[in-house]
Amino acid sequence: MKKVVFENSRKQKLVGNFYPAKSGSIIIMSHGFTKDKTEGGKFLKAGQRLNNPGYNVLSFDFSGCGESPNDSLTLEKQINDLGSAIKFVKRKGYKKIALLGYSLGGLVSLKNYGPEIKTMVLWAPLTDKLKYNWKKIIPNNN
Repeated sequence: MKKVVFENSRKQKLVGNFYPAKSGSIIIMSHGFTKDKTEGGKFLKAGQRLNNPGYNVLSFDFSGCGESPNDSLTLEKQINDLGSAIKFVKRKGYKKIALLGYSLGGLVSLKNYGPEIKTMVLWAPLTDKLKYNWKKIIPNNN
């Protein structure tokens, strides 16, 4: 695995983990809300296991998450960030692109479906409204 950096359309540098293989196929993994490119370790294991049979794999931090620049979290921005990841791998020459979206990353993947996407895996996709305990996610600093 090696670290990669690419820009979104807002000129922010998004940080990713790239698992190289000798093939023209790549899987782009999109994490869930408030998570990062490791998805709590799930994407580290999945990246290694998908890479072993010869798939290139890219997991990345949406803007506002992980090592990518701080930003407000919106569905539109995450859709744009994944679109930027797709453009990044296409510029690298990958023609067979698959998307793996976890939780909110599943919805983001669906919103990025197009003719260049050969397959899609939605892992525990967001399908309805969620209620978060914001006090656990963003503790009160008072």
